[in-house]
Amino acid sequence: MAKKSLKRLAVEEALKLASDYIPDAIEKPLRRAVGATDLAAKPAAKKAAKKPLAAKAEPTRAYTPQELAVYERFGSKQKQEAKRRTKVAKVAKADAPQSQKQISGKRGRVEPTIYRQMEAEQGPEAVLRAGNAGEHLKRTESGYIGFPRTVSGPADLRVMRGDLDANVQQASDAIALADPENLGNWYDRARAGMAVSNEPYQLDRSLEQHGVYSAGVSPESELGFVLKHLNSRALGEPAMAYRGAGERTLDNAVAENRFAVLGDKTGEYKNKQDPRLTPEASGKKLFGVNDFRWAQGMGYTDPSGEPWKAAVSGTMHPVMDMETGLMTQRANQRAMGGLTDWRGEQMQEIPWVYGKAQDLYSRGSSPTGRFGGEPIEGMTAAIREANMTPADYFPKHALSETYEMTPGASTGHMSDVLGMTPEEKIAYGSQGSWSQPAPERAAMDLGMMGDMPASVGEGDRDLIYSALGLRQLPTVQSSGAYQNMQGDFEFNPLSIARPLMDYPTGGGGGRISPLSEGAMSVAARFRGVNDAQEAAAANLPNTRRSLPGKNAILMDSGARAAEAGVQPTSEQLQALIEGLGDNASKYGVTATNRGAYVFPYNPAESPSSLRDLDLARLEAAFPSKATPAGGTALYTPAIGKWGDEGIEPTAPYSGEATRGLLEEFAQNPPSVAMDISESEGIRNALREKYMRDLNRKNDMGASYRGDIQNTRRFFAEADWPKAVEMMRNGVPFAAALAALGYSSTAMAEEGDRP
Repeated sequence: MAKKSLKRLAVEEALKLASDYIPDAIEKPLRRAVGATDLAAKPAAKKAAKKPLAAKAEPTRAYTPQELAVYERFGSKQKQEAKRRTKVAKVAKADAPQSQKQISGKRGRVEPTIYRQMEAEQGPEAVLRAGNAGEHLKRTESGYIGFPRTVSGPADLRVMRGDLDANVQQASDAIALADPENLGNWYDRARAGMAVSNEPYQLDRSLEQHGVYSAGVSPESELGFVLKHLNSRALGEPAMAYRGAGERTLDNAVAENRFAVLGDKTGEYKNKQDPRLTPEASGKKLFGVNDFRWAQGMGYTDPSGEPWKAAVSGTMHPVMDMETGLMTQRANQRAMGGLTDWRGEQMQEIPWVYGKAQDLYSRGSSPTGRFGGEPIEGMTAAIREANMTPADYFPKHALSETYEMTPGASTGHMSDVLGMTPEEKIAYGSQGSWSQPAPERAAMDLGMMGDMPASVGEGDRDLIYSALGLRQLPTVQSSGAYQNMQGDFEFNPLSIARPLMDYPTGGGGGRISPLSEGAMSVAARFRGVNDAQEAAAANLPNTRRSLPGKNAILMDSGARAAEAGVQPTSEQLQALIEGLGDNASKYGVTATNRGAYVFPYNPAESPSSLRDLDLARLEAAFPSKATPAGGTALYTPAIGKWGDEGIEPTAPYSGEATRGLLEEFAQNPPSVAMDISESEGIRNALREKYMRDLNRKNDMGASYRGDIQNTRRFFAEADWPKAVEMMRNGVPFAAALAALGYSSTAMAEEGDRP
């Protein structure tokens, strides 16, 4: 025997050492390349990995035989794919002709959506009759048109259908153990997310955006691309979110005032997200969405036998539809899981979730991976992640703009409100509230909006973010803990506006995109000035594992989809502040969509400072999970200005607060000021605030700032975006206001006026 070269020996030794970490699909070609065909020479660790699941690692708890049986089958997807590769290879080498010449069934081109059209026109029963009669079976000399390569005849067809039934049962069993509340309701949850995050006028365009940006990406990325597309256009600086073709499809439809034309897959996915088109309401119950992952679940491969990863072809669509419908019929006939009302979208989504979970786990189950450690716990986590809809990523994007209705102590405006009870403060703030039902709600309540479900746009929406055209979640009520300019802590009722923000390509250090952050900052300042606040604030904690420089703590109380986390009470906020101990001078505490947020006053605070915090004490003060965070935090003057010691009061009738606000508007795209100015809801809220405080002064002699009142009238009545535009072009503040007939100090020609 010839001696092996030193190079070959070195490669073989390296392969032995790395064998545990190299997938077989890569390792085998490497060994063949160097002549190392003895694949049995595996390290002991890799052999151990093939032992039964229970022997892989010490379990963290006692598992039932049912759980062990379910999770022992968790790797079946990869095993099935390996078997298909082998079968495709055998078929390719066989002497049988591979012609696609049709030898049975009706001739002629079949439209991809033929059975969807049949269901819409004739009902699901007609589709099932056609399927049971085999109308979609077009025999060729090597199989059936549109079917997987491994289906060459009736026997293979029976095997395929048996595998589909077994897979959906196995997937259902696994999800029922790992995520029982969310078995078979992926599309239901996605529709609910679309309803709660859109006002009625936004729904159709938002559905189109989700359809376009769903192609080939995860639900998390889908939502991220949609928000980048929407926000950049709403705020006046359109940017490409992902692919140019999709962007053009959406933009051309808007420019031409028509619906976007989507593909067979993306169009059906859009429909499945529509809260108006539930299976019960539409009668369409047999089909799911034919994407690459469902094609994999049905056994489709490329010519080499690898799992299908391309778009679904026109000949595949009708086959996948009919086989999904027949699969649904069989599941109901055998009462899978004790139910007889399964729908086609569930037959698609359940294996889809399971298959994705297996892929996630296979990529992240190493000791240092996301799903490393005890296997069953890792598999459970993978299933739960795979079962997340775009709506489950709302907390990642939901900014918390926190605002109070109680005027700032240093402003001297309506100082009697400071002594009110929390209930009285809420009643005071409800007059001229920023939080209002969507404008279409009145028409919906009168039945004037056709099939629009009541769930769309339900809950009070923030007027400012509605005016800007951003998607948002309903405003949440919480509690505030704020150290005012006099050094005293105030504990006031607090509201949280929750617009959905986008992130820049590349991460942006965990902060939201600069365009959205600029608009959010001026929106918060606009609110703060007109509410007579000392300052305005907002936050969006980012807990991503890979984010560097995390110097804050999110007290995560379990936000999920559109539901905010448990909100802290005033007593809990005080306990959190006390729990900071000597670090209370460096850190503040605020409510956030996901619970409470402990943030450094100095944005450049070192992450190492977190070591000084007693996290156990903080978790005891507010039941939650303390998690290091970074991300977006805003603290900006309102009726105040930056000084040597932070934000300082502005002098009455100085015009400084208004000047600072208009200057910030001038730093944003013109559409930001224009959209806020043109909102009748905002102008009405400002008028109500004005009259509320005027009446309190007249009736009760309450303390009163005339310049703040006049500022409200200015923003409610003047064409103030013209002043912003002049300032953008270099005109001084006073001159810009004078051009509109206003004084730069009093904000009115003669000071305070009724």
